[in-house]
Amino acid sequence: MFNTAILIGLYGYLILFLGLLGFLSKGIILITTLIFALTILVIFRKNLGWRKISLRRFNRQNAFFYILIATLFLLGFINLIGVLGPELAFDALWYHLTLPKLYLQNGSFYFVPGGTLYYSVMPQLTEMLYLASLALHSEILAKIVHFIFGLGICLSIYKIVKHFLTTEFSLLAVIVFYGNLVVAWESITAYTELSRTFFELLAFWGIVKWIEDRQLKWFVYSGLIIGLAISTKLLSFGTLGLLLIFIFAYSFKLKDPIIKIFKNMVTYICFAILVPLPWFIHAFMNRGNPFYPLFSNDLQGNTRIPTLSPVNFFQDIWEVFTHAADPISPVYIVFLPLSFLIFKKFNAKERVFFYFSVLSVIVWYLTPRTGGGRFLIPFLPVLSMLVVLTLNLLQTQKIFFRLSVAFILFIAFITILFRGMANQRYISYVLGRENKEAFLSKHLEFNYGNFADIDGYFAKKIKLDDKVLLYGFHNLYYVNFPFIDDSWVKVGDKFNYIAVKEGQLPKEFKEWKMIYSNEITKVKLYSPK
Repeated sequence: MFNTAILIGLYGYLILFLGLLGFLSKGIILITTLIFALTILVIFRKNLGWRKISLRRFNRQNAFFYILIATLFLLGFINLIGVLGPELAFDALWYHLTLPKLYLQNGSFYFVPGGTLYYSVMPQLTEMLYLASLALHSEILAKIVHFIFGLGICLSIYKIVKHFLTTEFSLLAVIVFYGNLVVAWESITAYTELSRTFFELLAFWGIVKWIEDRQLKWFVYSGLIIGLAISTKLLSFGTLGLLLIFIFAYSFKLKDPIIKIFKNMVTYICFAILVPLPWFIHAFMNRGNPFYPLFSNDLQGNTRIPTLSPVNFFQDIWEVFTHAADPISPVYIVFLPLSFLIFKKFNAKERVFFYFSVLSVIVWYLTPRTGGGRFLIPFLPVLSMLVVLTLNLLQTQKIFFRLSVAFILFIAFITILFRGMANQRYISYVLGRENKEAFLSKHLEFNYGNFADIDGYFAKKIKLDDKVLLYGFHNLYYVNFPFIDDSWVKVGDKFNYIAVKEGQLPKEFKEWKMIYSNEITKVKLYSPK
């Protein structure tokens, strides 16, 4: 799986460099993808990742095993229904998909000026995968990419736990993670939390294996892969700091010379920084800050400044695990305190999971939390594994053990129920009973800056040589005609139509005539008299 992560990163950077060279077109991306895939097949034909999981290795007489498999299948199936429908999620339509679409239309990677798409200056490794998805198919392929990252996390959790416990416990750990409502929701979107989580989990496991046998390859793998995580989201710097703590602590415990410890930490940082360096250069050239928007006044959202008050810390932890807008499983709030009580029963390797889980919650608390509960997703795999490690040590308490397993499965079935009800809206589209425009007219939230040409008027009216100036639009992904947004329009730009969403036509264009309006999308179109 380490090789898989590196190959994903290489492909993402290949798309980026095509964009920097101005070679972004559907044909070139298709050819490049085929050549890359064939090259990988030739080089790694004997080992492309984890070994296959053979059902023959499982005890077919174990009913518990089949219950776990059925639960995971239902979770995956319910999520897949949502994946196969048009994108509705706000951030995906704001920038995760819109930026790749603009790059593809422009034929090159570039900085988008203005205040709407300021994310164009930040690391966008996952968005490069989405760019290829849009070139090869549509946003649904991009959603499938993010969905597959979620499956990759599940497979990684399974394989890691198998180093410690039985097949059933490994599957149970996967259910604890995949049974989170926030994970299920993210699995049907073109966001980046699952790709970031995939990279961070493997970076953590690389450090665990390095601690175990001190082989250099695990150290290098971990450093490069945490660099891929940073290339996906700058918040992964917090996890980088966390992994550096482990490198220092365990090197110190083994009585390595201080010089060697310092050298290891600097080397690891170099690996982690080298990978996202192109993004830092891009940000510095356009914003004068390689880590934009960190250390700037432009960080938007409901960012709470953390305090060192223990009261505030525990209040925030309780709130995110019990009342987050993007719900997190209550399993963690039950088992994390239990892991403290039985800490002495953990062996040395299991304690790594305990320490990482506790410190990861602190890292979450100290870093920007504009994403609410979903910004905890990168730490949920290790927390999920800590749950089953704790449960394993308590299985002699048979009543408690059975109640705990029932509780975990109950939460998973609640997720299946809720996500099933939420995703049923996609069924008519998936079955071909409803076209995209009709689906979007019913389910896209037009009150939040979204747009879609639900009646086909713009497709018929606006020609390729026309240009529409947009006012009041925010999420531009479904804008399928030539346009200039008011956030980056400049003197000299030419346009022959103006579209206004939920607002008034600017006074300097008061002589223009309204030729179209739509009460559902709340859009009005104007042309010169």
